[in-house]
Amino acid sequence: MQIWGHPAVESTAGPARPGWLLLASDGAYEAHEDAGGDLAAYLTGAPKDAAAHLVDDAIGHLHEPYVDNATALVVHLTDPQADTP
Repeated sequence: MQIWGHPAVESTAGPARPGWLLLASDGAYEAHEDAGGDLAAYLTGAPKDAAAHLVDDAIGHLHEPYVDNATALVVHLTDPQADTP
C-alpha cells in the first residue's frame, strides 16, 4: 500500500543484517533522480561524509520547489558478531 503516492518504504521489519541505510528528503533524492544519478554510489566511506557529499551534490542540481529541503542520513550497518573475538 502506498500512502504517499510515490516510491517509499512505508514500513519494514526483519532481522538486522550488514549493509547501508539511506534516508533522504525529496530535495536530496529527487535532485539526483532527475539528473539520472545513482544514490548507491554515495554509500561508501564514512557515513557522515557520504551524507554530506550526497546533499552537496543535490544542492548543485536543486530547483524549485525543493531548494529548502535537501537532507540525508547515512548509516553503515555492521554485524556486531563479526566484531567479537
